[in-house]
Amino acid sequence: MTDTSPPPLQRSAHLKLPPPLVFTFDAFGTIYTPRPSVAAQYAGAYATHFPRPPPPTDVAKVSRAFYAAFKERASAFPNYGGGESEWWYAVIRGTLRRIAESDPDFDLTGGEVAKSPASIEQILDDSGVVGELYEQFNSGKAYVLWNDIVPFLDTATGGTTRTMIGVISNSDRRSRDVLRGVGMLATITAMAPERMSTTVAPAPWIREDGDVILSVEVGCEKPDPAIFRAAAKHFSQDPIPVNATTSDDPVAVAKSITHWHIGDEYKKDIAPVLLPQLQSWGAVFVRRDEYNDSGISTPGGTVFLRHGGRVLEVTDLRDVAAVWASDGVSVIIDD
Repeated sequence: MTDTSPPPLQRSAHLKLPPPLVFTFDAFGTIYTPRPSVAAQYAGAYATHFPRPPPPTDVAKVSRAFYAAFKERASAFPNYGGGESEWWYAVIRGTLRRIAESDPDFDLTGGEVAKSPASIEQILDDSGVVGELYEQFNSGKAYVLWNDIVPFLDTATGGTTRTMIGVISNSDRRSRDVLRGVGMLATITAMAPERMSTTVAPAPWIREDGDVILSVEVGCEKPDPAIFRAAAKHFSQDPIPVNATTSDDPVAVAKSITHWHIGDEYKKDIAPVLLPQLQSWGAVFVRRDEYNDSGISTPGGTVFLRHGGRVLEVTDLRDVAAVWASDGVSVIIDD
């Protein structure tokens, strides 16, 4: 059946918003990204410990193995149940075991009896590769800072501290070390150079550990609105701030928002702010390229204002930063 409904109405407008109370960011994928990709780093570690003749281990195969192991663990133990370190050790073991099971050059003495999941995982543990990968992702060295984060904050905040900066993440507590490793989270003692990213913010924007709101500490994961309410309570001492406007005008709605969350996953970062119980929240949906592990995006794209003024959508955060600065920006209102 042919869809004969009219296309969504679009119009342009100049948008200038007041400084918000807080900007919160998703962490993984929004502030920082693995470089090279998670799969490439796993493949490299596996090849180092278990050399094989050419061709090298297929990174796409490693990626499928990782997501299978991740999904299996998340389903059985949501929100890092069973302990964060053991949770990740299980994911690493599960990923590498799947690689080994399909690797004809993975040498095991004892024949097929020895090639059981438990025996493979024991060999992986004994080799040191599991612990090595856990530590590798426990700092900034496995990641790079997205190149639009600092310019966005410089422009959107005007270099002042009146807008608080925080994180709402489904990551575990190690994410604080990663944020320190990319220079975004203040630290009392300097991090060892070998734990730092190759790209580091000139100065930390996140003042203290408590400004990083983690699902493992709150007890629920995005998209549960409870984690956003916990963030609102932390930053404003009010778990359910109320949006003052009753207007249907998208620009008026955007101007009334006091809490802006910035993320790259629609289901987890954007959809929650559309719920009635989070009326003071808006979101910036930054459409990251999932195949881009460089941490480099390019400005110059269109800025959309969607969902009745509750969501700004961009491909590079620099394009939207001036919305909160003196100039404002031109947006396409798309409902």
